[in-house]
Amino acid sequence: MKKNKNYVSRFYYAVTLLSLVTLISCSDDDPRQVPLDVGVLSASESEVVIDYDRPTVEALTFTWHAEKTSRVEYKLVFTANGKTDSVNVLSAVSKRFVQAEINRVLLDLLSLEVGKQTNVDVFIYGKYVGSTKTGSSNVVTIAVTPARKFPEPPLALSVSEADVVVDPVNPSGETVTMFWAPLRYMFVEGQLTLTAGAKTATFDVSTDVSKEFANMDLNNVLLDKLGLQVGQAAEVTAQISGKALATDKIVKSDPVTFMATAVSKDVAPPPYTKLWIVGKSTPKDWDINNPDEMFADPTNIYQFKYNEVIFGEFKIPTATGSYQGDFYMPLVNHPDLSSTEVNLVKGGSPDNKWDIPVRDAYKILLNIGPDPSIMITQYKPFEQLYILGDATAAGWDAGNAIAMTVDPNDPHVFTWTGELTSTGRGQFTFPVAKDALNTTFFAAPTSGADLTATRLSFTSTGTSINNFKLKEGEDGTYKITINQLKETISIVKQ
Repeated sequence: MKKNKNYVSRFYYAVTLLSLVTLISCSDDDPRQVPLDVGVLSASESEVVIDYDRPTVEALTFTWHAEKTSRVEYKLVFTANGKTDSVNVLSAVSKRFVQAEINRVLLDLLSLEVGKQTNVDVFIYGKYVGSTKTGSSNVVTIAVTPARKFPEPPLALSVSEADVVVDPVNPSGETVTMFWAPLRYMFVEGQLTLTAGAKTATFDVSTDVSKEFANMDLNNVLLDKLGLQVGQAAEVTAQISGKALATDKIVKSDPVTFMATAVSKDVAPPPYTKLWIVGKSTPKDWDINNPDEMFADPTNIYQFKYNEVIFGEFKIPTATGSYQGDFYMPLVNHPDLSSTEVNLVKGGSPDNKWDIPVRDAYKILLNIGPDPSIMITQYKPFEQLYILGDATAAGWDAGNAIAMTVDPNDPHVFTWTGELTSTGRGQFTFPVAKDALNTTFFAAPTSGADLTATRLSFTSTGTSINNFKLKEGEDGTYKITINQLKETISIVKQ
């Protein structure tokens, strides 16, 4: 009897195990068992006439309502005049074609006649990776008129600086820019390569036409990937490659060399990351519990700013809540405002203060680095500001810079409303004059700052000019408001 019970028990275990195996193998997680539904294919246009003068402008976009997953790869299948060919789109669920790219499909893959309208049938074909399971969509018919073949565009690399020295106190500031094409979608699958000696660093740049390096980003590349020695200038070679959409061929630029000097990563941090201002000069008066905060200079880790219409006495606490803390103060009470001397006073005694005799707009710049200093400058606003850059209609020709409009109630405030595009580098900045020799700018706070930035950097020497950068898909009409006294910016899409 006991033997029979063991037999039954083993039989039940075997059946249970077999059932579990069968259940798992039929699970929806197994792509071989899931019906492949590629969704409904649609096209943004039913008729396309290729515009030879606008090779990088969108011609049409195909979309199909399928779940995006790496387990499925897709092809767009084109048929015309009895000839069929396809374009791989991997795991994407949409495909955007610019004029040059779709024209190549029509001429090279389908052998259509230039200037003659032809109907092309298109469907999406999907296949599970590692499986024989496939699926196809509905057919969409497009009336197309090809243009003559687009020539292969040149790929010419330029480097903004011939001698690059990393600035450790401006870690997020732009140190060098490399650019290689005037418009996006002339090339795709871009790769930028930097070489020093036997070592190489490669960067995927996709469809971008420029690569901006901030100081610390470049420094890390020079030290960690290219093996440069701290403080020793070395030759670096740059080269860009990409696939030309007009020809589907890989193109490489000529190599360009520049000198680069890396610095130590061990930069002494500032003694304070926050500072405040308290005194009769400020809107908060002498309230040590809630004083006005200075803002960090985005171009120098040791500098703090306070820009305001102020008057009377003030000093700079390193903490809030008590007058017994440490303060940055002048060496004597009420010094001449032209004096740059400043001292960190432990316990705030002796209680020296600066004094601004007349209420006016002032910019206060405090440097708390190894050699502390302060600059207190009465600020006279620039009479005009401009917007400049390839994100605007002005391009980079300073003579075409677009004037902003001054606020009739505040000479420090300027506004501009207009179109911004990402078709090129998508960059812009704000000069104070329409002069190619101008060196004074209200610029982005960091290299490639995006449209959410609220702080500006200011330079009158032509250095540390960071550009704002529009990302692909952010094109549109924007209202930009700048306060040149407070060095703030608002960029709002309309």
